[in-house]
Amino acid sequence: MAPIALVAKDLGSIDCHICFTGQHAEMARTALSVFGLQANSDLNVMIPGQSLSTLTANLVQKLDGFFAENQFDVVLVQGDTTSAFVAGLVGFYHRIPVGHIEAGLRTGNLQSPFPEEANRSLIGRLANWHFAPTLNSSANLRTEGVPEGSIFVTGNTVVDAVEWLGNRESFRYSKGKKFDFLDRNSPVVFVTQHRRENHGDPLQHVCQALIELADNFSSSQFVFPVHPNPAVKEVIHESLGQLKNVFLLDPIDFDDSIYLQSISSLIITDSGGIQEEAPSFGVPVLVTREHTERMEGVESGCAMLVGTDQGKIVENATSVLSAGGKRDADISNPYGDGAAAKKILEILETVV
Repeated sequence: MAPIALVAKDLGSIDCHICFTGQHAEMARTALSVFGLQANSDLNVMIPGQSLSTLTANLVQKLDGFFAENQFDVVLVQGDTTSAFVAGLVGFYHRIPVGHIEAGLRTGNLQSPFPEEANRSLIGRLANWHFAPTLNSSANLRTEGVPEGSIFVTGNTVVDAVEWLGNRESFRYSKGKKFDFLDRNSPVVFVTQHRRENHGDPLQHVCQALIELADNFSSSQFVFPVHPNPAVKEVIHESLGQLKNVFLLDPIDFDDSIYLQSISSLIITDSGGIQEEAPSFGVPVLVTREHTERMEGVESGCAMLVGTDQGKIVENATSVLSAGGKRDADISNPYGDGAAAKKILEILETVV
């Protein structure tokens, strides 16, 4: 959402109020500061160990009060988080028009990813305007009966954010110093895992694949920021903590992730956002999920859907690393051209 706030400030005709729900507080504040932004409101909804149901109830209560105390012409929500769904729902209850950024992504399976597939589908029933990143996502909305006049193909704002950061020489210099423990003459494999549906045996299988790859490619460096969820953290540290060429890091900020992607030869991830960010750097992505709502990357050759099968991960990673990593430079990012935020706000100026 940072590009939306930045472009709104440049336009001068749109007053943008950033509401932060309070999830992953330090990571979010750092991410905002990278773009020179601060949240105008902090709902502070987080309670240690709360369930999705409790989180949803807390969000409903806090957002109800927030919308009652403030007058807005539009509520913009992005993606498929529980925060996005509840903000759209409560905005609807307050009769405030809702715009959904990154609309129309679907796997067709409510359990994968969970609960994201349900969240974004429900937002799609509530939103007045649907800002779809690709033609595929706009087609999904039409299939569900969303009116043609409310669908706009804009690209994804995450591509705007990647380009905003990646084009700054000072950014690359400072990050190079921060990660100077990495040998830039040796391949870097960037790894992330966090999906709820991959907890348990699937995550164990991914770790076994990484053990095999780290042994087979001993000169490669596997950089793995570990999600703080105990169901993820404990498994990863127990499985990979003793491997010399695997670097287990504390959770990293958005800008750190962008830098590590930019210097990688291969990315292994179950993240949705990284599937959209990595194509800007020409880095092949192995998606450790059974389904993805971002098939554009697979269809264009930017990504491969490998699930959590150990053999399949090893086979595809070996193919990429043996070939030296990086893909065809002529393939552009299928998720946008870096101007999504400007397109979205220009559309809102005409429809609100």
